Amino acid sequence: MVSRMIRTWFILLLFVGSMIPINASADISGTHTIPMVSSQNASAIYAKDLTPLTTLISEALQNNPEIQAALQEREAARQRILPAKALDDPMLEAGVINAPLLASSPFNREDMTMKMIDLSQRFPFPGKLGLRKGVASKNAEAVDYGYQETISRVVRDLRVAYFDLGLTLEMTKLVEKNKLILEDFTHLAVDHYVVGMGAQADAFKAQTEVSRMQDELLRLTRERPVFEAEIIRALGRSTYEGALLPEPLHMHEASLNLESLRE
Repeated sequence: MVSRMIRTWFILLLFVGSMIPINASADISGTHTIPMVSSQNASAIYAKDLTPLTTLISEALQNNPEIQAALQEREAARQRILPAKALDDPMLEAGVINAPLLASSPFNREDMTMKMIDLSQRFPFPGKLGLRKGVASKNAEAVDYGYQETISRVVRDLRVAYFDLGLTLEMTKLVEKNKLILEDFTHLAVDHYVVGMGAQADAFKAQTEVSRMQDELLRLTRERPVFEAEIIRALGRSTYEGALLPEPLHMHEASLNLESLRE
């Protein structure tokens, strides 16, 4: 009876603990522990340290090497449009025909020796220049689409890493809070077992759950640097000074219209 009551209270407090909101701030000293705070001043300081997603996107658009390379390629493709319609460069040739083999022989020794100057210009078939310009324009348009695709891909990767990092931090807070609750229940179960009011299996089960929580914290700790590295790579940096603290996630309701979805 006592063992069943302990398990009932154990499950109930786990559920309540997961529903109680807490204020937390991230440690910016390089460690991955997130201390819990409850004062309004600490919440205000934590809000100042948040990194907005719009700021990161603006920096990525300016400094990301993939975006910059695609931008230069687009400009080069646009600069090739006008030269594609121009005529080929004229050819100028100068030389000597039927000159004597001896270098010391004058040019007027042989009657067949002639000096030549040739100027030529190639004229393409009518319509070819327009086609060449059209091909260059289409190529520039394709490169522009590639540039837009590069921007969309980099921004998408940045958003995914940003929200994954935010989710990891929120999960870390929740797991740490539940771990504290489980540790209290572990002490309670052990105390009941010592005085003979509980079963040994309850104490072992509580200790096992605490170990699982610790393993989950270790997994989240390993994942956080990975997401931070993805964000830094998207920004075109080698390092990031300070801590990357995503803004709290908010669910936004969207009004869906059937006609707009069809369009």
